[in-house]
Amino acid sequence: MRAFMPITRSTFALCVLVSACSSAGSTDGSANGSTSGPGGGNAPTPGSDVNGGSSTPGSGSTISTRMTVSPTSGAAGGPKTTSLVLGGTTGASLVSMKHFIKNIVICEEMETNGSGTGNSKGCLTIYSVPENPAYAYTPQDADFTHLADAARKSDEGFVDLMNATSRATLTKSTPLTKEHVHGYNYGAIYWNLPVKLTASIPMADGSTYYTHDGPTVRTVVGSDGFVAYPTVTPGALTDGPAEEATTLHPNGGTWFKFQAPLVVTQKDLDDKVGYVLDLTFNPDGLVKGSSWGGPPPSIVEDGAQPRSIIVPMLDLTPVPHRATESVMKETYVANVKAGEDDFDVRLELYYVKEDPKKTIYGVSAKTLVNARSTTTVSEFQKVSFLDSKDASTIDFQAYDRTPMLTGFSRGTHEGDTSPATLHCAHYGDANGSSAGVLFSGCDANGAPLTFTLTSISSL
Repeated sequence: MRAFMPITRSTFALCVLVSACSSAGSTDGSANGSTSGPGGGNAPTPGSDVNGGSSTPGSGSTISTRMTVSPTSGAAGGPKTTSLVLGGTTGASLVSMKHFIKNIVICEEMETNGSGTGNSKGCLTIYSVPENPAYAYTPQDADFTHLADAARKSDEGFVDLMNATSRATLTKSTPLTKEHVHGYNYGAIYWNLPVKLTASIPMADGSTYYTHDGPTVRTVVGSDGFVAYPTVTPGALTDGPAEEATTLHPNGGTWFKFQAPLVVTQKDLDDKVGYVLDLTFNPDGLVKGSSWGGPPPSIVEDGAQPRSIIVPMLDLTPVPHRATESVMKETYVANVKAGEDDFDVRLELYYVKEDPKKTIYGVSAKTLVNARSTTTVSEFQKVSFLDSKDASTIDFQAYDRTPMLTGFSRGTHEGDTSPATLHCAHYGDANGSSAGVLFSGCDANGAPLTFTLTSISSL
């Protein structure tokens, strides 16, 4: 299973509004099993509880979708003395990013492994659109390039997540009924494999990489026969201006975990209580550039120069809360220096302003390149569990309870600091530990680092 490594900086929110009602809604179903994408990675299979219609929120309970954007800082840059040059998009330089989002489900239970899911129970589809046969495929297909070719012909069904008018097309409402009384702990989002984007990426050496389109080429990578589908542009990525490019994701979806469950009770239905589920992600730095190539999906130059633009999977952080409450975000940043590695770690914690305990509802942990970075490092797995060993520290764990970050303490004011330990991934070791971050300078004891609370902001 392949892991892809987004580098992110500013905040994007997909908000799912949940209100209570007794009218007929979609039926419960499941999103079971997983299928292989074109690169052989696992992708969740959409559930059978698809609700293709929409309704307008009335006096009863509904679940609705909406999206907002809240940019923050730009990507790191500056001079560096290395042959490797890295960079990431800023909120302004990621001009458009178009996904064909098919459906979003929330589930009471879900087994997860990597990006795959299975044995999901108590699921409710909160967003869905009809399938487009132009993007149909099976894992046994020998070649997926026709999917990218179809996307180049039409924008139909695509939503530009960087455009407010386009995002508004995601607004749908589904009534809640007694069949939907659950404690929802997981969710998943599914999309068609092609993604289209227009971006200019400021690089650390002062240059800029620009997206350009070209043919999508089936390519066998490495001795394991992994199949990738890079888009090969005939011109140099350093030649502007940026143009829309199409590339293929190797997976058709991803799951997310609620740190605190979204609980819908019968009393909520009777009282017509409203809820909101914010699904947040950061577009700033989401798309990155590398002077030496990178993992798929990517846009690469045709020729000897190995420049590439890397487009990771859409990653979401869920924050469920009452509709009358507002969401706050604490942002922490730490620097890691270990051997030749030098990179930053950003941690975002989401909570409800009206909650005096500031219960954490959503977590986003990312590795970021900085002006001194000389190589890429892996990204965190999704944070699935928080383990508070005492009243003051928190451990962040992967789906299998493997620790990724331990000994962290929250601050109360901007500028507050906290020590913590960043744990290492060791792919293929006896314990099979891969939940931490993979970088060459990390030893078995992990890497000590100090987080600084850089901002407290509203979503």
